Amino acid sequence: MAVLVVYDISDDKTRTRIAHKLEMMGYTRIQRSVWVNPYGYTDEALRAYRKLKKLPLGENDRIHIFIIPKWSYEKVISIGPEPPRLKLGEIKIF
Repeated sequence: MAVLVVYDISDDKTRTRIAHKLEMMGYTRIQRSVWVNPYGYTDEALRAYRKLKKLPLGENDRIHIFIIPKWSYEKVISIGPEPPRLKLGEIKIF
């Protein structure tokens, strides 16, 4: 499974904090406000939820955390240059 985190945050500082937390947790940025962890399971989604829910959000700010089945994640179709993407089975160590 993979975990996908998508957010729409109005405050620059909060957006930066979210990006930093996700990067430190091993997520890969695929767009400005879209991050993926191809090794995620339900536990990984819950870990992201627990860390991100502590951040102050504005009235209209949103963070979505999706659990994506492995078969679906591997069948992504992209248009344009793809960002560096970890393959399932690779290990990213910090």
